[in-house]
Amino acid sequence: MTQPWFERQLLPPRHGLSIADVVTKAGWIPSAGGTGPYLSFRSRIPNATRQDVDDTVVDRMELLELPSVRDTASLVPRAAVVRTSQARSRRRAVSQAVRSGSLSSPVNENHDCSA
Repeated sequence: MTQPWFERQLLPPRHGLSIADVVTKAGWIPSAGGTGPYLSFRSRIPNATRQDVDDTVVDRMELLELPSVRDTASLVPRAAVVRTSQARSRRRAVSQAVRSGSLSSPVNENHDCSA
């Protein structure tokens, strides 16, 4: 592994980061149960406690546990969930408007795509 990978993963530990900062900057944390998430946070924030993690996820809901690949779950920043949800809502609204005929399709029907 290279130094840039370690830096992206916030390793060695950094000071002044919150639990939510770690997930936002280093990436989503798999939370398939057990101690994995707590160890991930402790490796990046040495003075983090289990209570700090629980407060961030349960009390303040800065991180959400969402279904992920291979029937697992991941801790995801709340802001990422909101952005994804808003984008999905916009796509759904445009799709419904196109189907109802109140908005023309973004594809140019006169364009010959066979060339």
